[in-house]
Amino acid sequence: MPCSETNADALMRTETVKVSGDIDVDEASALETALIGVAAPGVRIEVDLSSVTFMGSWGLRALLSGRSAAIAAGSTLAVVNASSIVCRVIAVTDLTYLYDHRDGAEPLD
Repeated sequence: MPCSETNADALMRTETVKVSGDIDVDEASALETALIGVAAPGVRIEVDLSSVTFMGSWGLRALLSGRSAAIAAGSTLAVVNASSIVCRVIAVTDLTYLYDHRDGAEPLD
């Protein structure tokens, strides 16, 4: 009888945090709080940034802080559906490891 394989992603519960509009100094704290709030063992946090129109350094800080909290809690965190604005900010800061690479697609052109 062949050994069965277990896909770790299949065992994780997915929580999606969808963000829209500007992620600036005023909104970054709410994003960070939301990401930390869903971090728990076995949770895959997907941050959907498809509707984000601006993201500054405070937004990056919130994503990185959320990622740190996720790792500490036994979660994973990935940016999915990034808008072109977010793609540029992430590329310029060399934080492309935040993208979801499960499908093998490159997030940038």
